Amino acid sequence: MAVVLVFGLLFATLLTLIVIPVLYAIFMGVKKDERTPVNA
Repeated sequence: MAVVLVFGLLFATLLTLIVIPVLYAIFMGVKKDERTPVNA
C-alpha cells in the first residue's frame, strides 16, 4: 500500500509541475516578446 501512495504522489507532482504548464502553453498560445520597439 505504501508503494501505491508513493507512486500516486509522484504522479501528481509530475502532472502538476510538467504536464499542466505544457498544456497551458500549448492551448493558451504563449507568445514570445512581440512588443514593437519604441523609437525615441
